[in-house]
Amino acid sequence: MGYTMSGNNKQQPVKEPAVSKAPEPKKPEVKGKVFISAEAFRAILLYAKRYANENIPEYDWKEVYGFLIGRIDKDNVLVDSAVPMTSGEATEVVFGPSHYTKAAELDNEIAEKNDNTFVCGWWHSHPFKSNPTSIFLSSIDVGNHLGFQGPNPLAIALVHDPSKMKEKDTPFGIKVFRLTRTDFDQNELDRYALDLNPEGNTKSNPTDIVYYAVPFEITGPTAELFADSLADVIDKTVKGDPLIKAYREDDANVTVSQEKLADARKLTRIQDLGKVDITDEAGGEEYLEPDIETLDQTPSAEEPSGLPLALPEEMEEVNKTHVLSVEDFASGDEELRTEEAEQQYLDALDFKKQKEFKMAADILKSTYRIYSKLNAKHKMAFIKNMLMECYFWAGDVDDAIVESNLVEKLANETKNQYFLGNAREFRGRSFLKRGDMKNASQAFQDAIAAFKKGSFNAKAGACAEMIARIYYNREKPDVEMAITFFARALLYYQNAIKNPRSMEPAWARDAFITNHGALLEKQAKGLIGELKDGTKVKQMKELLVNLKPWD
Repeated sequence: MGYTMSGNNKQQPVKEPAVSKAPEPKKPEVKGKVFISAEAFRAILLYAKRYANENIPEYDWKEVYGFLIGRIDKDNVLVDSAVPMTSGEATEVVFGPSHYTKAAELDNEIAEKNDNTFVCGWWHSHPFKSNPTSIFLSSIDVGNHLGFQGPNPLAIALVHDPSKMKEKDTPFGIKVFRLTRTDFDQNELDRYALDLNPEGNTKSNPTDIVYYAVPFEITGPTAELFADSLADVIDKTVKGDPLIKAYREDDANVTVSQEKLADARKLTRIQDLGKVDITDEAGGEEYLEPDIETLDQTPSAEEPSGLPLALPEEMEEVNKTHVLSVEDFASGDEELRTEEAEQQYLDALDFKKQKEFKMAADILKSTYRIYSKLNAKHKMAFIKNMLMECYFWAGDVDDAIVESNLVEKLANETKNQYFLGNAREFRGRSFLKRGDMKNASQAFQDAIAAFKKGSFNAKAGACAEMIARIYYNREKPDVEMAITFFARALLYYQNAIKNPRSMEPAWARDAFITNHGALLEKQAKGLIGELKDGTKVKQMKELLVNLKPWD
């Protein structure tokens, strides 16, 4: 408190202005309680510990997730069992297309039991021993939970950190959450990535509560369950088996069909589970004209001879082993360099060059965990880009699509047009592997827009060539559009020869692209003979004549 002098020279206290306190967040009304069976807790704990324990370095700990099966009794949630599903990345569990089929199968199995149980929520782990506030919902978790709480207002999200089992503030290393509302849009979720507090409110407005904790209780165990559980743990330890496995983990070489994916997206109980919009692209860019018209989503039973639905094998072999330079990787986030992570990245490069894509992917996931904790966005973009490519070349197209969304997000954050285009190109490639020509064509066109903006002409040419091949391989071939996009591919390839870019594959910088361009021009001219309309024949000839000769 300060003082001032009055007329009689006596000091008078001066009233200091009142300091306004930040308004306290209004606590939402909490309905009921969550009762978790000892059997469900055992499954969560053992599976989380399988991927995050003292025998594994903390930087290599993985998040895992699963579904909670139970019942509703008035406002209480009774969790009978917890089903582990799969392991995720170290920082976020993101529901993607590869998980939809398992979710649908599990949902059908539960319904067949006819015991009034259903998927009442989900659980996942946040294994961060070094982070005292590790048990929370991230912005991605909030987005995931919308798919549960939207159709079921009492649905819960359980978060577990096995390293916090003995913490007083987090009994059993668990917290259970619900959202305050279920109408969050994507703009809000994007903002929460930087604005969300672990307590559930936002930093910019503490009264804005996004999620809140729900009281819970572990019920049991009975003496019989304890004895059975202990015997099971001892037996599996002796045999060297995992203490608990994920749902359908032993299913080998499971092929996800289009029909099953369609069924999975029509879940009755798990509505819109963790929906990832894999076709919604960043707006604001002007796409190529003419627009892609509706294409058949089913490829023709037999490809026309001489024009396969793929780039030439010589180009693809180069694409498989193509890696970006170590200098480019090291040029960003220099203050966040770690010797261990950089060595892992180099090892992954070597494995990709040897076409050991799964080995490379495993290393890249570990490398990404290190740099994501440092928030090294430049390096994260390089790692995710190569991980996406490895998934695709290994045949895991569903995971490649999921990764393409993450690459695109990082590309926008780092303003990298190569990664933006590459994310869209490999999304298109993956859709094509599925037989979805329509979405493949649109993804390739979106990729061209990004590659053109960054002057990556060779990559733009490859995408235009793929669109041409798709048009020709439709059930009813569109020869005119095929020739049009072949002409655009030739134009982009010519520009690539004049303005080579180091990030593009080797076939873009040697004699191959010249030879390939000459062959492509002959193929395009040959297609003109299939046109029956004289006017179109003239137009297509003029289109090709205007290009610079390749010989």
